[in-house]
Amino acid sequence: MKFISTLLFVTTLLSCSTKKNQLNDFIGTEINIKDTLTGRHNFKDTIIAISNTPKLIAYYDNIGCASCKIKELFDWGYYLEDIDSLKNNNQIDYLFIFRSNDKKAMDMNLVAYRFKRLVYYDTTGYFEQKNQSIAKNKGLHIMLLDKDNKIVMFGNPVLQPELWERYKLEIKRITRHYK
Repeated sequence: MKFISTLLFVTTLLSCSTKKNQLNDFIGTEINIKDTLTGRHNFKDTIIAISNTPKLIAYYDNIGCASCKIKELFDWGYYLEDIDSLKNNNQIDYLFIFRSNDKKAMDMNLVAYRFKRLVYYDTTGYFEQKNQSIAKNKGLHIMLLDKDNKIVMFGNPVLQPELWERYKLEIKRITRHYK
């Protein structure tokens, strides 16, 4: 019995370690982003050209509760203000990408949760099609990219607050060349 317990414990440790290592394999992976995105702010469409600057991407697929995902955006408010205070004229773009065809319902939820930042609706599934391995893995839906759109780090600081200090250090590091 003790042998079986030890075997199960070791198997669990190895599987968790393997999963973490598999996720770490995505560091340095280039993310495909359209040159222009249609953003939405205050019920209005806005075409935005994507710049060659570091980016914080939060990708929300169309599986599950849309209002729950938008509530998470409300929780991002603290972190975005914190990033803004770090920037010191450095540049980082925020890309909150929603895989959704229902702009009206999404807009109403954004208003309900008082999210005042620009969001992008991926109505065609472009992000998912071009970044299939990322889109399939929920652990990679929140990521920090360098200016070349390569993953520097990933993980959701809203759900894992202990990641936030690492995000701030990485943001400072990758934005220090932008004035």
